[in-house]
Amino acid sequence: MDGLHRSLRNLWPRYNLAPDQDIAVFRTASGEHRLVMLRWGLLPAWARCPAIGHSLIDARSETAAEKPSFRAAWQQRRCQP
Repeated sequence: MDGLHRSLRNLWPRYNLAPDQDIAVFRTASGEHRLVMLRWGLLPAWARCPAIGHSLIDARSETAAEKPSFRAAWQQRRCQP
């Protein structure tokens, strides 16, 4: 059994994530697909402590593009269809 199959065996679907939880994500780079674990949440570049990300979970979509905490992520790192 290869490493991917061993990794998938320990995963289960999760439909409700909280900040600071790890999530399995497939990434593609240079044509290679990899399963990696990433930390869910947003940590602004100016934050000195990861706990600051916990207070950002209640963002309003109507104002996120203008708020300093979300502005750069909104412009540069959004998931797009």
